[in-house]
Amino acid sequence: MPNIFLTPSVIAREALVLLQSNLVTQRLFSRRYESTLNGSSKVGETISIRRRSRGVVDEYNGSTVTVRDVEETSIPLRLEKHFDATIRITDRERTMNLVDFSEQILAPRMVEMGEKIDQYGLTKLFQLPNCAGPSEFALGPGTIPTTIGDWANVDKTANDLKMPLNPRVGIISTTQKAVILSQDAFVGVDKSGDDSALRAARVGPIMNFDLYMGQNVNTATFTSGTMTGALVNNGAGILIGATSIAYDTANGAAVTLRVGDIVRIFFAGSTGDYQDCVVAGPAGAGVYGALAVTSSANAGTFTIFEPLRQAIADNATITVYDGGGNTRQNHGVVFHPDAFAFVAVPLDLPVGTPASYVQDEASNLSMRAVFDYDRNLKSDVLSLDILCGAGMVDGRLGAQLIRNI
Repeated sequence: MPNIFLTPSVIAREALVLLQSNLVTQRLFSRRYESTLNGSSKVGETISIRRRSRGVVDEYNGSTVTVRDVEETSIPLRLEKHFDATIRITDRERTMNLVDFSEQILAPRMVEMGEKIDQYGLTKLFQLPNCAGPSEFALGPGTIPTTIGDWANVDKTANDLKMPLNPRVGIISTTQKAVILSQDAFVGVDKSGDDSALRAARVGPIMNFDLYMGQNVNTATFTSGTMTGALVNNGAGILIGATSIAYDTANGAAVTLRVGDIVRIFFAGSTGDYQDCVVAGPAGAGVYGALAVTSSANAGTFTIFEPLRQAIADNATITVYDGGGNTRQNHGVVFHPDAFAFVAVPLDLPVGTPASYVQDEASNLSMRAVFDYDRNLKSDVLSLDILCGAGMVDGRLGAQLIRNI
């Protein structure tokens, strides 16, 4: 007799419990934008996130005030990924109790789905335009943080970016974690005051950052484009909110930029205020490391992930971080959760098919479970799927941990 307790609802709930225990990005990225996608009014698969404006305060001179416009920019957040695990289950397998069913069938697939979601979410880390610690923009790529002094400089970068003090988190690679746990200053009881890192190989808080190891942090070697610098090329300047930057006077006739190159764009001239940006692909996206643009006669146009916070003038300087075809690796990021967003929405139920989706209130994740029965093979086909998206929202709230190669 089939196990009547293994309903789609029961399976979906158990799958969510297993999935939640294998996710990092979903717990650390902001979830504040999900209500827009999950509300009663459907808004499609992309929402436009309004980013906080640059606050300007003037000193009153006793007679007049300066009236300024609210300068807001927005960035799109799209439901990019639909992850699915479809399994053929025989009548015999369906008679298992929930514990056996969870261990033998659900657990392996939810571990893999968690890996896929994290792999996807962690691809957004390289979109942060700032670098912290020994590899700050002005210094160029160096080593990943190893000493207390290095982490003090990471903290300094966060403070210079005016990142809120609490919470501050970090997602680091397996290599960065190993480096930290090999330093006596971080694990020695006489220095750290706590032996939990040594006993449990746990990272924990360092310099006000609560660090988490992400096994799916992409540490593949990145080779920058061959461009090292150029000038903004637009006689009227480029307006606030733009994501397309025209340039000329590059350092070579056919130099390149790649997706992930970090550029510093000065708002006027070659000194003063600037914005650090990450180069995107021709359509504003692109695979990390892929070719974004090849200059023609020292000129071209590239796109950036994060809109300009201020207008930039013609002939303003563009400087490429570690440009010229050099290599480096990303070993994680430190950030405030509002730097990134993660959204997951419940999928509609198929018409005419017994199905169920469940939203877990603790994790605010949704899982749809759908059963179909194949009479010829005497088996059920179980489909478990989830729709989600992630993106960088505010590049001022985080920084990459870069290592020179």
